[in-house]
Amino acid sequence: METALIIFGVLAVMAALAGGAALSVLVHRAVVTYRARRPITMGERSTTPAEVFWEARELSESPHVRAIARRDIGTSEQAVLAVQETLASLPPNHRADARLQHELLSSARAARASTTDGVRLAEQGSPRELAAGVSEGLLNALSQTALPGRPAITAALESGRTAQAIPGTGIEAVDRAVRSVQGWLGTYVPVAARPGFNALGGTVGQLTSGLGAMARDLAQSFSSSTGFDFGALGTSTGPAGSRLLRSMDDLGQQVSPAMLHQLVERSDEAVAHVTACVDQLEREFRPAGRRETWRRTYWPSLGDVVAQDALVHGRQVLVRENETHRALQDAVRSLDLAEARVRGTAWALVQRDVRPGTFVGPDLASFAGQLEDYVSEQRRSSR
Repeated sequence: METALIIFGVLAVMAALAGGAALSVLVHRAVVTYRARRPITMGERSTTPAEVFWEARELSESPHVRAIARRDIGTSEQAVLAVQETLASLPPNHRADARLQHELLSSARAARASTTDGVRLAEQGSPRELAAGVSEGLLNALSQTALPGRPAITAALESGRTAQAIPGTGIEAVDRAVRSVQGWLGTYVPVAARPGFNALGGTVGQLTSGLGAMARDLAQSFSSSTGFDFGALGTSTGPAGSRLLRSMDDLGQQVSPAMLHQLVERSDEAVAHVTACVDQLEREFRPAGRRETWRRTYWPSLGDVVAQDALVHGRQVLVRENETHRALQDAVRSLDLAEARVRGTAWALVQRDVRPGTFVGPDLASFAGQLEDYVSEQRRSSR
């Protein structure tokens, strides 16, 4: 009897120890996961260390996982600080490469959204909105061109906006994808980021679903059969706005398939780059052996959770990259067969959202006259 009690006591102690160890593991994992995923406010947005880490990895192979995997990093703020410190220590050539990669990704993502934006304007917008978008595109494209004797355009360029902009659109200093790391990489040329378009993954807002089919009908969307009559714009935009939109036919005549294919090539490069980033992070985060696998499973550090979440986030970004790339391909194929004014409008919208000179195309200075008249007309009507 005494032997049985002793054995029972030993088993009870072992069970208690095992239960305590299991509870300790569960509590540790829960606390670390909570801290790693706790949102923090940076500037005007709320983000997580995983998003910041991925945004940095899209631009540079630094910071490495080991930068956030140190045992002394125990809060989300410390993890972000580790990313900041790593970026700040980049040598000049790596910093320059990061800036270049930022520009390539941003221009590719903006071009995707801009090319399909004509669908939204045709389906939901009005001729007045379309004229404003075209005007903004020409203003941006002409921002590096001397335009003597055109005071309305000069004033619009100096103010940084058109007389009447499309609600919710415009040029921002940086897009969401790099807002948190922009200060550490240095100066950057403005790129648009419109609401409804997530520049991080190139997500085309609520148009992602069925966007390909909509893009194939782009030409029909602009036809008079849908009520979008370029010949009856005077009542909604004014004579100058009508002439501006009609000038898109001349612009479209100059936009060749090869020029449109530039958008696809840049998008191809972006998809390939994001794919490589995901592959590299997967290799870097791969456990070195069973011991490391066990530690990450049962006793992870905050950096382990951040890196794993960043990898999951990166895979989601890659999925969206491929979705929007296919939508762009469909849109460009439809533009090849569309009316010239549809191509011209789409090209002007692309110029609105990328840095002037990003893509080779027609000299838009020849449309300065129509733009000057439209801007002057809008300024007079707003008084």
